[in-house]
Parts: sequence; structure tokens; C-alpha cells
Amino acid sequence: MANEFNPWLEMSSDHSSYRYPDRYRQFFGEHSNNADPMISGFGFVFFTVLPPKLRSVENAHLLGALVNTITVPDITLNNIEYAGRDGGKWGVPGDVVMGGQTISMNFTELVGIPVHKLLSAWVTLMRNPQYGFMSEIDWKQEQYKGRITYCTCTPDLKVQFAAVYAGIYPTSIKDDAFGYDKTSQQAINIEAVFQFDHYPYKSNEITSSAQQMVDEVRSSLNPVVQGKYDEHTGTL
Repeated sequence: MANEFNPWLEMSSDHSSYRYPDRYRQFFGEHSNNADPMISGFGFVFFTVLPPKLRSVENAHLLGALVNTITVPDITLNNIEYAGRDGGKWGVPGDVVMGGQTISMNFTELVGIPVHKLLSAWVTLMRNPQYGFMSEIDWKQEQYKGRITYCTCTPDLKVQFAAVYAGIYPTSIKDDAFGYDKTSQQAINIEAVFQFDHYPYKSNEITSSAQQMVDEVRSSLNPVVQGKYDEHTGTL
């Protein structure tokens, strides 16, 4: 693999195909212009690995389908600063650090509270609150950690950004989602924070893998939509 130890360099692409005919006003709406804006709102979270006790296609699909929002940390290059005479300063690059080791996700909860049950079961695999220790699994990371692939797409579902976050696990049991106020009725969402290990993994291969997963989601939707058309047109 090219640039095996620096996937960010591997992902750098030739930008000569972009043409900027309107560099002053920055209007890029002409049909002859190849510069198209990137917008938000088309993201996917795939739970590619769950702990063995919770591992099933149904659980993975359920969690991924019910994600409303996800917040991921950035990566910061710290500066080492040197001072000269009269307040003059200069610097060199220092260490690279994550802006936190957690990912936040917001899930839509359903009747039967499957999100709450899954995340609670995941936490209690690591520490049974009644005992204070592991009662269901061995002290092995593969027994309680998971992995996700997160990607963002254009509206035509072409993956633009993809990253794998490894060693994830939830950090709380969200009983507070079920508070009660008799004067209001609202949707119940689960706000979950996941810890992850080290740095996110990125590469052209990961982007291609994410695109395959998105394409599978898209292709699986076609018969569902067709079935609805058949149902409502009486052709079933």
C-alpha cells in the first residue's frame, strides 16, 4: 500500500480538476465549473464490531439506523514556543493530540427501549452494578470493545470522509432519558458517549470500504420502496 505509514498523504489527491472562474465573488454555480460545495446531513454510522455477547446483524443494524447525530473530536498539532529579545517569538511543531477520546451519539429510542437495553447491557458487561466487577465475560478487550465506521456523503451518497474508530465502548447507562413531566410529551432520544482507542484510522481503503457499505444500504432500500409502490397501486 502506498504511503503505508502515512494514510493522510495517500488520501491527498490531485486538485487540478477544480476550476475557479470566479475567485473574487466565490460564486460556483455555473455548469462549466467543477467545484461543487460539500454539505452536511448525509452521514452513516456502521457498528461493524460489537462485543460477542451482543453481536448480531440485527443489533448492529438497529444501532446504526437510529443514530441522529454524531460528534467526533479533531486532531491538534501543538506548538513548542521559543522567545527571543523584545517579545519576539517563534515555534516548531510539538506533539499531535486528539481533542478528546470520546464520540457522542444521539439515538432515537423506540417502544421496547432497544437502544437503552443494548447500551445498558454493554456497560454491565464491563461492570455489573450489583457486584462491582465483571460477571458475564473475561477480562479481555475483545470481549467488551467494539468498532464503528463513520462516513459522510454527498446527497447522491458518494462517500467523502470516512474513519474507523476502534476500541469503542459506552460510558454510561442512560436512565436519565426516561424522566417525566406530565405537562409535556416529547420524543425520547438517548445521548450516549463512547470511549475509543488511540486515533481514528483513515485511508483510501477505508473510504472504499465505507462506500461499499453505503451502496449495500442503498441497494437494500430499492425493494422496500418498490414494495410500497406495489402495495399502494394494488399490484401485489
